[in-house]
Amino acid sequence: FVPPEREFIWYSASGAVMKGLDILLDIFGRHQLPTLHVVGVLDAEPDFLTIYRSELHDHPRIKMHGFLRGDDPALARIFDRCVAVLHPSADEGMAGSVAHCMQVGLYPVISRVTGMDLPPGCGRTLESCTEEEVAVAISDVLNASEAELRREIAETQRMALARFSRESYSRRLREVFERWLGPDPYA
Repeated sequence: FVPPEREFIWYSASGAVMKGLDILLDIFGRHQLPTLHVVGVLDAEPDFLTIYRSELHDHPRIKMHGFLRGDDPALARIFDRCVAVLHPSADEGMAGSVAHCMQVGLYPVISRVTGMDLPPGCGRTLESCTEEEVAVAISDVLNASEAELRREIAETQRMALARFSRESYSRRLREVFERWLGPDPYA
């Protein structure tokens, strides 16, 4: 699904600067782009909130939603309007929020440190996360054909559903424990 709005989401827990929100607010604050939805916890970052007050509260195409649980209907409504998740993070182990966004069918524009390898030719892995590189990636998403976006989204969604499901996590965890402790004698 490629919504006609082609809006974007930044979805993260905390650490706005380390997760690249400052870069996105600078880009969306200066350019005529579709809406950027900001979903995450920013309350513990008063300096960031002060610096980006205008972008977060006054900009007509930047919508701050605060924390939303993954199963919140309000988050589902945001997903329905978005084409891509933007995550130019400089600090990540494995971004569960990005995995969730790919599972629901959003195009990933992510940094290498997000902890995910995308299927070949799908999504965008940012190398340097400079403002210029991120702006070009956003422009590319906006200018991509619907057919191309659908193809890439379908492949990344399939990968995310297979790799980041609870079943996959349980299977891999069981494999690790079996390597460490040997087969389960009760299985």
